[in-house]
Amino acid sequence: MDHLTYTYQAVKLVTSSLYEDIHSLESRCSEFEDIQLKLELDFKRQQATTTPDEDATLNEFLCYQGTKLVGYLGICSFSEEELEVNGMVDPNYRKQGIFTHLFSLADKEVQRRRTQKILLICDKNGAEGLRFIKQIPTNFHHAESDMYLQVMPNLLECSPFRIEVTEADPVNHRHVASFHGQPVGEVRLEVLPGYGGIYGLEIYEEYRGKKLGRELLLWAIHKLIEFDCRSIFLQVDQTNEIALNLYQSLNFKAINTLLYYELAK
Repeated sequence: MDHLTYTYQAVKLVTSSLYEDIHSLESRCSEFEDIQLKLELDFKRQQATTTPDEDATLNEFLCYQGTKLVGYLGICSFSEEELEVNGMVDPNYRKQGIFTHLFSLADKEVQRRRTQKILLICDKNGAEGLRFIKQIPTNFHHAESDMYLQVMPNLLECSPFRIEVTEADPVNHRHVASFHGQPVGEVRLEVLPGYGGIYGLEIYEEYRGKKLGRELLLWAIHKLIEFDCRSIFLQVDQTNEIALNLYQSLNFKAINTLLYYELAK
């Protein structure tokens, strides 16, 4: 390993071939450490279809040994105020400084954007990732559990909804819920072959305590079923006991925990 030559690249878009290479690397890393990675490749590929080429930014940082992808770091942005950074190195190519170099390339891009908040993400079982994070100036931000539901439509509540839901942002599939004509909450949906995601589900503070969150969650599940989703994914902050209890009451199961660290400026 000492004499191997590595090639580094930074690209804007995840092509079909790169998508396969990243997933292959992800599988090797997940099997080695029993970890989950939040790469958001499908979201970024979908987002790219609505972003003009001239507006695209460098989000994918790659390390190759020959033609084999052995290191990857990705930047994902759900808002202008916050960036998420996640990555991995092939277990057979670690301790070669690969991730350190990838991070230095990505950090230059992150600093250029002047984003207010940069979050580094690592599975709680990712020993190498956590070791790297502890070597740089970060502060623990929060922990999220990934939860999944295997859909059984006949067991879901299907009472008439009191809320009305409209799609406010067709590009990002953000929906707004109304109650008696007033906006009371929102949720974003993601539909992929066979499964769907529920993100950012929120009932605005003044309308909480009316069980509208449960209704909006059920609406989202039924909506994803309409798109033939048989497995549904969401994430929840571990400190949010109300949300955890709600999801568990509808048979969502926690499968792993991701730790978020904010990069100190």
